[in-house]
Amino acid sequence: MVDGLVWCGIFTEEAQAMSRFIAEVLGGRLILEQPDFWVFDLPRGDRIEVFGTQGPRPAHLVHYQGRVLGFRVSDMDSAKRSLVEYGCELLGDTCRAGQTEWQHFRGPDGSVYELTRYPDA
Repeated sequence: MVDGLVWCGIFTEEAQAMSRFIAEVLGGRLILEQPDFWVFDLPRGDRIEVFGTQGPRPAHLVHYQGRVLGFRVSDMDSAKRSLVEYGCELLGDTCRAGQTEWQHFRGPDGSVYELTRYPDA
């Protein structure tokens, strides 16, 4: 079902420090900066988004602090069915930006995760 790990959302009160760390230590290339929100690409195309307390965030994650990992899938519908059959809770609707789509879900440990499908998948 999963092709890889491709996205990490970090929700933190120390967003500026975390963003500096990603750029200066991990080698992330800054591709977007907004007030209290940073987006980095890593050399192999993986993405890290850092959300500060005053930055944008999906409505169903408004009070969330921590990490959200995104798993790459090639068939979103099939992956969502597998999650539901396993007993995972889908959070909100499938979101889309262009041909990329993502779906948040709550894993068996209670944490929030994401399925991500890119157009080239």
